[in-house]
Amino acid sequence: MVVLLAAGVLHGADEPTWAYVSTPPTFERPKDATTKQRVTGSIRNYTLDQIADLFAPPDWFPAEHAAMPDPVGRGRRPGVQACASCHLPNGRGVPQSATLAGLPADYITAQLNDFALGNRLPAVGNVNIDMGTIARALTPDEIRAAASYYSRLRPKPWITVTEASMVPATQVVEADLVIPQEGGKTEPLGIRIVEVPESPAGARLLNPHITFIAYVPMGSLRRGRNLVRTGGAAFVGGKTVEGKTTECSKCHGVELHGMPAKADGTPLAPSLVGRAPSYTVRQLYDIQQGARKGAKISDMKNVVAKLTTTDMIDIAAYLASRMP
Repeated sequence: MVVLLAAGVLHGADEPTWAYVSTPPTFERPKDATTKQRVTGSIRNYTLDQIADLFAPPDWFPAEHAAMPDPVGRGRRPGVQACASCHLPNGRGVPQSATLAGLPADYITAQLNDFALGNRLPAVGNVNIDMGTIARALTPDEIRAAASYYSRLRPKPWITVTEASMVPATQVVEADLVIPQEGGKTEPLGIRIVEVPESPAGARLLNPHITFIAYVPMGSLRRGRNLVRTGGAAFVGGKTVEGKTTECSKCHGVELHGMPAKADGTPLAPSLVGRAPSYTVRQLYDIQQGARKGAKISDMKNVVAKLTTTDMIDIAAYLASRMP
């Protein structure tokens, strides 16, 4: 889904620090061990303390998915936080985590192995640094169970991409969640992406039905489509001028829903569409900076080598606007 707002002037730094948000160390998570919280459409209730439990996160709508295996729904102390605490029972995740629903089990397994080996580190800050600890603590059986569970879920749309020049002023609360500040204050977007839940209260309760708005710079969708579909190629003087990157469909499929591994050794390519755009920017930047590496990611180094931060934003915005 795409919405257009007023145009404006872009400005900002090249390093996308805005994509690597984390809860300030001074922030105090709300605590309440007695008051029962509820969300619309669910018969279940949880206290804030229960919702904050990384080893037994809330499952508001258990009838909407198969039974969660232990590593997904309960975790294992001390090192294995429940997958659903960040990626949610429906595998949708939030802007600070990956969407796992529908990814091939082999791909999920390979990513966990890369986390365990230190091949997936953040280029800025410490976002998702806990994944290395979790991956190293998982047993082979737990990895198989979690990967199988998420691979069988169907991804659904959850992001509205909105081109804008002015956006809500935000704050970072628990679980690295970005929400609008109270009072309706706005600020210039600049060269960045701002993602906020349409219901901040629901998002803080880990309601998996809550949708998000991704504010992106004006013109991002048009520029992003060109980069994704042609690699940024242009038709000048009757000739096609090669772009700065490779069109995504070459490896990820015409509809960008991913491609299986090939007999010639070409690795599986995951689906790219309908994901949080800030997550996509982090992956592109991590690869470009060498923080995300490994044999199966080596081909991406040339793809991202010439991309600017604006290019990454444009690509991520366009991909997020497509149906998963």
